[in-house]
This record gives sequence, structure tokens and C-alpha cells, in this order.
Amino acid sequence: MLSSATLARCPTVRLANSHQRLFDIELALTNIARFAEAMAPLYLPAEQRAAVRLALLDIANGEYKGAKAHAHTLIDLVDAAGRPAAGEDRTAIVVAHRFAGSVIDLCDAMTEWMSLGTTDSESSTFESPVVLVGGWLPGSAHVSSAASLEGGSRWGEGAGLARYTRNAIQIGIAAGAAVALGDLLSPQRFYWAVLAAFITFMGAHNAGEQIRKALLRVGGTVIGIGVGSLLVSAVGRHTLWSIAIVLVSLFLGLYLFRISYAFLAVAITVTVSQLYQQLGEFTNSLLLVRLEETALGAAVAIVVVTLVLPPAHTRQVLRVALREHVEALGRLVRPCQCSPARPGGWD
Repeated sequence: MLSSATLARCPTVRLANSHQRLFDIELALTNIARFAEAMAPLYLPAEQRAAVRLALLDIANGEYKGAKAHAHTLIDLVDAAGRPAAGEDRTAIVVAHRFAGSVIDLCDAMTEWMSLGTTDSESSTFESPVVLVGGWLPGSAHVSSAASLEGGSRWGEGAGLARYTRNAIQIGIAAGAAVALGDLLSPQRFYWAVLAAFITFMGAHNAGEQIRKALLRVGGTVIGIGVGSLLVSAVGRHTLWSIAIVLVSLFLGLYLFRISYAFLAVAITVTVSQLYQQLGEFTNSLLLVRLEETALGAAVAIVVVTLVLPPAHTRQVLRVALREHVEALGRLVRPCQCSPARPGGWD
């Protein structure tokens, strides 16, 4: 049989234990807040109130040994005061006892949780297995790749292909069509259509995300044209003001990009307006051509996404995500399964 120390070093068991300790911490904190609120209107002797206050201060400062010591002191003070006479209210004694017990539970859970990630060969504390991209959750990239490989039996769910293979084929077809159609619209500015088609596939992992990004680019371009035209009229050919507008618009576009891609599209259009103004080529008709080329590129991308090797549909991605969530949950709780501790077990 494996020793308890060896079992505790198992990554799966350590992960399950860590989740259990986090649950214990959350429960203890909730109880501490609830009992502290209940004690506020009750009468407690000055020594007991001092012990409560010191325990809460130590918890706030991360001094869990001190908080635990003050909780034991509170229990001793309550016990030393003795039980109230018959007919008197026992609420203060019960709440104080439960408050102290919750503080002790919190301190024990915090101590165990902090030590779960420490082994004989490493001194680092527990690190979450969740993979972050730039400090953010990775979104649907992984599950969309899995859904793309599986394909689907329904119409519109696509064949089973690796996502990068599917994207490479789609981008090639979309870029070629955007070049041909964009050249018919404006031989000098056809590259705007190509950029719109190409960017639609960047950072979007399934059909729903790609179509949404194409529409956001068109909408952001419409707003950017209005804002850019107003700012060009207000600033004119003043270089310093133009540089300031470009820097501010790019900052806001990149800062708000996490909220919506449309903000970045607005910022880029405003920047382009200022650049062409400084080059002496700005006209409102030029911005109109940009909108037409952008809308054309987005439309080409949407058509290609829908008809050419359509990627995983949103409902298919959701099915795969739900299945992987249930499988991961099963792997988490499987080590915790055990027989009931009673003679004879289950009948």
C-alpha cells in the first residue's frame, strides 16, 4: 500500500486536496463574516470583544497563528464566564463559540493549503494548473481545435481537419478573392479589402467568432470614419495635435480591445485619417473607399467561412466544451471516491 506521504505527493491528489482546502477557506470566511455580524448587537464582555477584534486583525494581516491563538483565548474566556442562568439568553455564548471555531478552521485550512505545493524537492507553493495567455484565460482556442479535428455529422459543422490547416486554406481563398474584387473597386486601395479578410481569421477560432469579428471591423470602421473626419476638420495640418490624436486613439483602441475589437477598428481608422491628412491626400471620398473595401473584405471572409470547409459551429464547440468539462470533473473527483466507513459497506 502507498503511504499517506507518497499519496499526498501525487499531482492528482494534491490538486483535489487543494480544491478541498479552498472550499474550506471560503466556507470559513463566510461563517466568520456571518458570526461577526451576529455578534455586533450582542453584549460581550470587554475581554471577549478584544479577542474578537485581535483575531480579525490578524486574519486581515495574514497572521494565522496569532488569529488561531486569539480564537482559543476567546473560547477560554467564554468557558470561564460559565453558562448563563436558566431563562437567560445563550445566543452570545453560542455565536462567540462558533466564531472562534470558524477562525480556527480558517487558519488550519490556510496552513494546509499553503503547504500543499511544497515537496521534499521543491519549496514553491501551489501553482494553479490553469494556463493563461497574457494574463487572460485562453478562451475557445483549445476546445475549438478539438471540435475542428472531430468535425460534425450535421450540415455546416465541417469535416475533421486541424484548425491551422483549415485556416490556411480559407485565408488563401479569401485573400485571393479579396485581391480580385478589391482591385475592381479601387486598384490603388485594394489592400484594405485584403487586410479586412485576413484579420477576420486572426484570433478567432470558430465560425461564430470569425463572423462576429468581421462585422465588428465594419462597424468600427463606420464609427471611425465619422470620428476621424471630425478630428481632421478640427485639427487641420497641425502636426503636434495630429501626433497627439494618433497616440491617444491607439492607446484607447489597444486598451479597450479586450472589451471589443470594434474599439481597435475605430482607433486604426482615426489614425489612418490623420496620416493621410499629414500627407495631403485626405478626402472624405477616401474614407468612403476605405469603408467599401473593408466591407468587401469582411463579406468575402464571411462567405468563405460559411461555404469553404466551414469551421466548427458554435453549438458544436459548446458540445465539445461541455464534454471535456465533465471529463475533467470526473478526473478530479475520481481520487476522492471511497467506500463508506461502516461495517459491511454498502448492502
